[in-house]
Parts: sequence; structure tokens; C-alpha cells
Amino acid sequence: MKHLLRHKPKEVLENPNESIHRKKGLFPSPPQLPSFLSAPNPLIEVDEHLQLRPLKLEQVPILFQLIEDNRTYLQEWLPWIEKIQKESDTKQFIRGVRYRNVYSGRWVYGIWYQDEMVGLLDFNEGKRAMSQVSLGYWIAEKFQGKGIITRSVSACLDYLFTQKGLEKVLIKCANNNLKSQAVPNRLNFRWDGMEFEAGTLQGEEVDILVFAMHGRDWLSQG
Repeated sequence: MKHLLRHKPKEVLENPNESIHRKKGLFPSPPQLPSFLSAPNPLIEVDEHLQLRPLKLEQVPILFQLIEDNRTYLQEWLPWIEKIQKESDTKQFIRGVRYRNVYSGRWVYGIWYQDEMVGLLDFNEGKRAMSQVSLGYWIAEKFQGKGIITRSVSACLDYLFTQKGLEKVLIKCANNNLKSQAVPNRLNFRWDGMEFEAGTLQGEEVDILVFAMHGRDWLSQG
């Protein structure tokens, strides 16, 4: 059955200035790569109201304030929040976002809805031999329920399967994070297994559910 969210994302190259819920948390400090190894990160146009924009240093105050405004809400699921206590912590994170290709480093996007940053989405845990990456995401509390993450993930699937030729995309969610699990379920991901006690939330070990979308399945929906 054709999925209503399928579309071909537009790609615009921009130069950056500089799975979720694992042991280290979503969006831990990525490995440092020399700047000469970095490549432009594509901006992804989801629709007329929604864009995925590469992180830039000038966005430090915006991202930090977004985290501050949602700290209590986010820290339930994102243990890395405790490491972001001031703007300089946010700056260090953005400076560390370097990559060479979709499998190396990390691609981190700001989710911009109606020209306002409302969350983050990233490609992580790339495995070239398996032609796969994982997607991670979070969104500010007041923007929940608008389909923003679902539409953003849909655009990423189009991009990764049609532009990058990947074969598989994973989404990993804590076993009791029902809102996060709703996204892969809504997009017809398949159950791909469980990683037992693979994450830590509030000091407790949690199991991680793994959902998978294969390129052939996604493209056949079109």
C-alpha cells in the first residue's frame, strides 16, 4: 500500500561551520574528525513547513535554549541532557559533529518547523558492510503530536534509499518509550529484535527494541 508520506526530498548542499538510547545516550559526543575530512551535509526539504538543516555554530544559543526549555521533559529518555549545562557544552557538541560519509561519524540535523528549531535528528551507527545506518530523534514537548518526526523520518528514508543507496535503516527505542516506538510502527518498519539491557535510563538498565526498514520494502510502497 502506498504510504501517504512518500516523496523525493530536495537536496541542497551547505557548508557546516564545524540509536538511539544507547549506554552513552542519544547524541553522545561524536568522534572527532579533522575538518579536511568533512564533507558538506545536505539540507533536506521535508515539505513547505519542515526542513532538516545541518547544525552550525551560530545555532548554539538556539539549541541550548531549546534544551533548557525542555530539560525536565527530555531527561526522562535522554541521559546526555545532564552533560549540556551551558552554551559552551552545546558549542562543543556542534564542533564535534564531523563526518566523511553516511557511514562515518554522525550526521546531525536540526529539525526546523515553520522556521523554528524544534528538535534534532541524526544518522548514526553506520555499517558500510551491511549498508545500514540507525536514525535517532527527539522533539520539544509542545511540538509533539503534529507528525513532525514521522514526516522527517519519511524524508530521511527517501534520501537514504534513493540518494545514498542504503539497504537498511534501523530505529532503536527504549522498551517503555511508546511515543518513540510509534514512529517506526506508523511507517511500517519491521520488528528486528531486542538488545537486552543495552541502555541506561534514570540509572536503570533498559532493553532496546530494534525496528528495521529495508530499502526494497520502502521503495515498493511508492
